[in-house]
Amino acid sequence: FLDFFGEPVASERRTRAGGIYTSYVLGPPGRRVQVILLDTRWDRSPLTRVSDAEYDARRRENVGPYTSTSDPDARLLGEDQWQWLAVQLQQPAEVRIIATSIPFAQEGTGWEIWANFPAERRRLLDLIAAGETAGVLFITGDTHRAQFSRLATDAPYPLWEVNSSGLTENVDPERVAPDANRVGDYFVGDNFGL
Repeated sequence: FLDFFGEPVASERRTRAGGIYTSYVLGPPGRRVQVILLDTRWDRSPLTRVSDAEYDARRRENVGPYTSTSDPDARLLGEDQWQWLAVQLQQPAEVRIIATSIPFAQEGTGWEIWANFPAERRRLLDLIAAGETAGVLFITGDTHRAQFSRLATDAPYPLWEVNSSGLTENVDPERVAPDANRVGDYFVGDNFGL
């Protein structure tokens, strides 16, 4: 993966424990954009799956087989990544784009989303609120459609998510999962998140 994307041989991403997360700051002071790329696969706990019978019933509503875990120790990010992220959120930047491979603001989809790990999502929300982190926008994927979602939070502003999935991967419009936080309509044609 790192070779394919031309990651330098000396890159910390090649030797860091707990994944390939990283960040970049673009622009001059007063107009800085920080892009934070999280790794939600490396240390992720297993997903909590409903029974086959329940999934059969949920499928009629286009809801997937996964549900929120009741395990307070279930995780998406390892502790090394959490400590790194806390430092990143203190860096000077006017806008922060947090990229995560799975939806952050979406709820009720039954698919892989941060809401399935409530303690992890709460921890990130608390980090954002405690640091008075300005201008956070999430960009996410893994839904085979494009949409906007808005999450009301304890932060001084709601958190917005822009979700876009694979360039040629889309879902049948009749099979789009519900999302309690979706704003406007979704788009199921070919798309990418630029």
